[in-house]
Amino acid sequence: MKHQIPSLFLAALLCGCASNKQVSSDRPQATEMIAVNAEDGISKYEAYSIGLRHFSTYGIACGCVAFPEDKGDYWSVVTLVGVGAVPREELSIRKSDGMTEIRIAKSEIQK
Repeated sequence: MKHQIPSLFLAALLCGCASNKQVSSDRPQATEMIAVNAEDGISKYEAYSIGLRHFSTYGIACGCVAFPEDKGDYWSVVTLVGVGAVPREELSIRKSDGMTEIRIAKSEIQK
């Protein structure tokens, strides 16, 4: 929990509200080059790419995707919305095969 607050603060600084297609300047080029291949397992960068694709398809007008967090057997990727980078969805991406489960983020449940 103590690491989550600085991560969310950093994400808030990096996220703009101009378009759901915009992300921080160093990541679009990296994710465009990454083809997700589930046969060899899902890397951190592939999980990030899956999160970006999910957000660009289903995300609302502004926000971004937090960098994946290692949770053992799966990667946790959180979609952040608005200028305040409020957590909206948590994607659990299984490392072995890329199977993805989507849940509403805990901060949305507390409202």
